[in-house]
Amino acid sequence: MTRSGGRVLLSFVAAALLGGCVGLDGTSPGPADAKDGQIRIAFTGQSLIKHDPRRYVQHPLASVRAQLAAADIVFTNLEVAVNTADQRCAATKQGRFFHSGSADVVEFLATIGVDLVSVANNHSWDLGACGIMATRDSVRAAGMAPAGTGATLNEALQPAIVESGGLRIALVAVATTRLPADAAATPTRAGVNVLAVADQAAWARNIDAIRAASRQADLVIAYQHYQIRDGGDFQQAWARAAIDAGADIYVSHGHPELGGVELYRGGLILYNLGNFVFHTRTEAGYYEPKAWRSVIAEVTADAAGLKEVVFTPLLLNEIGAGQNFLETRGLPEVAAGEEAASILSTLKRLSGSYGDRMVVDGERARLALRP
Repeated sequence: MTRSGGRVLLSFVAAALLGGCVGLDGTSPGPADAKDGQIRIAFTGQSLIKHDPRRYVQHPLASVRAQLAAADIVFTNLEVAVNTADQRCAATKQGRFFHSGSADVVEFLATIGVDLVSVANNHSWDLGACGIMATRDSVRAAGMAPAGTGATLNEALQPAIVESGGLRIALVAVATTRLPADAAATPTRAGVNVLAVADQAAWARNIDAIRAASRQADLVIAYQHYQIRDGGDFQQAWARAAIDAGADIYVSHGHPELGGVELYRGGLILYNLGNFVFHTRTEAGYYEPKAWRSVIAEVTADAAGLKEVVFTPLLLNEIGAGQNFLETRGLPEVAAGEEAASILSTLKRLSGSYGDRMVVDGERARLALRP
């Protein structure tokens, strides 16, 4: 399948996807044509990106950009709230775990090929309702499709849809994390699509959203920002329920560490892809080494469904450069040698029996999703 006209069509399914019409939002240049009758979707770790790397590094993310250029669709989670020049939003918290960025960090993600963006996470509310809308506006202005927040709960439930190679790919995004009560979107208030562990109503409406998305798209991605420690088997239960409801791929972020892989009823579950960009303001050594190691998961699909996933190991620099320590730390490059082998070995171990099925091919790991 080839990308028509070399462009990705971005659209947002309107409220009536849960009972109405589909709204068209615009077009944006795509990274590359689909090849060999297949489409390639690259899933990165979470992007806690507070500074535009182009201001501080001559060729930032050079090896990663080359990797993403081979994909037709690129996904990330934007782990900051965005302040724009036109709309300065007030912070809802203070300290080193307050995370906001300007529109140029969003534009940078677009330049490296990102198309689909979850904006549902524990930092979505760092600039309040104003930041919810400013972030969505910035993502859309950069030509990317956001999901997981909105001016109302109905909008926050809507999938983002991208189109490539004749296929429509939908993203439904939720957050299962610690947020203040007023951060949750309601029928009349902007906020996050929150899925709390004990909230059966939220469970039901998100299952409905996934089912609706599956009727509108050829491939559905269910995203969950999962950042609680006392949820028992809730994450696995939700991931499997999402697949049962029509999702083809479940992907999550949350704690800054790599998780495992599971195959379930023909669907792919990526439990935690770790960090992609990590502009934390913590001191060196605050996080364990695993916070600075992650992967890109590139899924190949064709008309018959999911075919293969290839994992590329990434290494982020914990130590930034001189006076720009904070601005230049946490930037990924493709890992090599012993570092690559260690990251892939960790991924295989975390994936249990599915890790046994991964084939390490040089500095990549491959997992066949069908014969």
